[in-house]
Amino acid sequence: MAAIQIGFGGEGFGGWWNTPFRDRLLRLQEDLAILDETAVVDFLELRPTPENAEIARSLHMPILQFTDLYCVEDGGLDRVRDNIALAVSCGIQRINMQVQGDQNTPQIATLVEFYQRAYELADAADILLVTETHIDRFTYDPRRLLAVHQALLDAGERGLIMHADFSHYAHQIENQQASTWSAQESGDLVLGPKKESDIISSTLIPEIPCYSGHLRMAVPNQLGRGRGSIQYPVVAPEDNGEAVFLEHYDEYWNGQRTESWWLWYQALAAKHQALPDDAPPLTLATEFICVEDEYRMDPYSNYQQNLHMMVLARKRLLKGERFLLNGAGNKRVDAEPQ
Repeated sequence: MAAIQIGFGGEGFGGWWNTPFRDRLLRLQEDLAILDETAVVDFLELRPTPENAEIARSLHMPILQFTDLYCVEDGGLDRVRDNIALAVSCGIQRINMQVQGDQNTPQIATLVEFYQRAYELADAADILLVTETHIDRFTYDPRRLLAVHQALLDAGERGLIMHADFSHYAHQIENQQASTWSAQESGDLVLGPKKESDIISSTLIPEIPCYSGHLRMAVPNQLGRGRGSIQYPVVAPEDNGEAVFLEHYDEYWNGQRTESWWLWYQALAAKHQALPDDAPPLTLATEFICVEDEYRMDPYSNYQQNLHMMVLARKRLLKGERFLLNGAGNKRVDAEPQ
């Protein structure tokens, strides 16, 4: 059974970002142990420096991957070269690529040429390039991701290797504000793990290789751009013992809404665990963040949500446990393991 590793990424060190890097990591270990004394930080995802990479390795939580944005027609390959050099200097073998684009641009032929050249550069340095599912990127519509993947295969190249951030798909489900709504309404695009022919469950997860991803919760909603639609707390945020009202969702936290996101990641984990023992690990890093207006817009702690995500992901993805949600919505009760 291939391994799955749960790592820490995203924002959340709060007011102590300016403390020495080693101290931050030691505090991270201590705070995680408060929630679950058996949990460990398998790895970190962040943009490294050689010094920080060495500190992280010495504390047994190595930096395994980092993310950057690439504009194919405006210095994209130069950025690939620079990041490969950085990865080599830090002993990192995996780079996550967000490739700018949409359903129509860049043209598929342009993307194929870009990936062919990027793969050549990465192969020479023994670096794995993966591509994230993300808004404002050509991968935001899963049909476009599949089209580019197939075009690469047809060109005699390896296809895409997916970096799974399913929050960018979960928030689109039946969302009339999403750019994919007309395709969903017509039936050309089926999204939702409980639906027959759901494109993520039936095609993306089975057909696209995936060895990494981000663990940031999102739920189906009717929020448009700039409304915090692509992030939702994984556990009920609390303030003085009371659940925080999520203004942008017009409700208190409702754990039942998180089911679609979990189902996709459980399917991804099951696929990976069926691979041989010597397959590369599936490295999944937390990613609760504040960036522009697509993410956190309510008064909860990204840091605490990242910690809780690590604990729950270890239970639900590594161990196959599940929990049932009661009608109140903001409480969780344990259930028997599957």
